[in-house]
Amino acid sequence: MYGQSDSLDLSDPRLPALLPVIPLLVDLLREQDIAPEQLVHLLSDTPGLAEDTLNFINSPVFNPKRPLVDIRRATVLLGSRSIAILGLAVSLIDSYKKQPLNGLRHNTFWARILFCAVSARLIAEREEDIAVDEAIFIASFQDIGMLVIDTLEPGFYASIAQHWQSHTDLKLLESEYFGCDHAAISTAVMRQWGLADALAEAAALSHLSEPPLSKGKTERLGCIARIASQMADLPFSNDPDLILRQLHSECIDGLQWQDGQLAMQL
Repeated sequence: MYGQSDSLDLSDPRLPALLPVIPLLVDLLREQDIAPEQLVHLLSDTPGLAEDTLNFINSPVFNPKRPLVDIRRATVLLGSRSIAILGLAVSLIDSYKKQPLNGLRHNTFWARILFCAVSARLIAEREEDIAVDEAIFIASFQDIGMLVIDTLEPGFYASIAQHWQSHTDLKLLESEYFGCDHAAISTAVMRQWGLADALAEAAALSHLSEPPLSKGKTERLGCIARIASQMADLPFSNDPDLILRQLHSECIDGLQWQDGQLAMQL
């Protein structure tokens, strides 16, 4: 899907440069087993990253049972892979959060990312065989494609501001204009980072109009990200009842929840 518009070039120098630690973390995530000491040294040798990762772990997004004050202990308790992907998330947010916005509103965009992450964690905790850190990661970065569009086509979001109520509406407008939506662009960006297909592809599934038929890991991560996105739309919508009806359908069809479970989550 991505690449049908010449104006959307992921190598464009206007897009933020990634921190040098990011490809190193991605390389670690490709390994079957991540040596804890190797990860701890990598995080500790990058200025501020160990502290910022701990702050992220101790925030309402990850919501540990008790605060963790040492990155080495966090790695032992939560596992090297979880800490690596959370450290990657922190690094990517740091790379992108400094990006000036055009048609997007800075506080609204990043507040919505926070709502997505928290919602994904709440859902993933109740799903079997889904890593909470991966659900948080996909939910947080499913909308990075919006930053790409906002940077390379600075007038686009301002021009359609009155024409969408949810991200499902938004993808239709983006597809009409660019030939792809921001979730597909997010997947292209994640592939450029070198992330495994299971994570990258989940972002592309996060704004589907209908849940995919398959119930594999990638599809379930995409479904969780999609539901988290709808939950994050609620505070900004003029028609929350419509979103709640969509959420009800998604939770029953996509996650096989029973009536009443969504109300308990909200």
